[in-house]
Amino acid sequence: MPGLNRDNNEPAYLLGRLWATLEQLDMEAHGRQGDGAYSDIIDRHHATTVVEPTLVIRRIGDYAPQLLKKLRAAGKPKTADRWSATIDDLVSRIGVQPPMNRSGDRTAHQSLFLVGYHHERAATDKLVSAWMIAEVYGYASDGAARVALNREDVQSRGRDQQTGAKLYSWHEVQVKLGGRPGRGVGGGRPRKATD
Repeated sequence: MPGLNRDNNEPAYLLGRLWATLEQLDMEAHGRQGDGAYSDIIDRHHATTVVEPTLVIRRIGDYAPQLLKKLRAAGKPKTADRWSATIDDLVSRIGVQPPMNRSGDRTAHQSLFLVGYHHERAATDKLVSAWMIAEVYGYASDGAARVALNREDVQSRGRDQQTGAKLYSWHEVQVKLGGRPGRGVGGGRPRKATD
């Protein structure tokens, strides 16, 4: 099943990813990570943004600075910096020409916007075990990963039905432990265990 394509530089796709990023930033800034609740920014503007995806740039300009400021005021400057870098990366890849002016096929652009939006959401909403986090971040064991998760107050979102291992929101892990894998401690492949 196809998923997030980080190499897709189609402006409408990137705008969809950017809209999902604003939604995730909104959840993080309001402290409602992973429960589907967020402020009304997305609800209020989603329909018009789907019709005219270039409005995402305006919404980012209107709301992202406020949300980043809120994170910094809450003592989360590194988290704010990571969100800011993600937004900057996506905006810089969109370019200066709005995608709707490149072609008369608005429906195709709107569809690609929605695909980008849902790909970004799906990529960040995955649930992962401490063992997987240890492997991606380079922790020596799943126990070391759990220590890092507890230190950063990452809450379990449930349990794997087959193994009983605790599962964590991949998005929350990336936000709280850092967006780039390989920055953990301990090194090596973790030994497999259950939570």
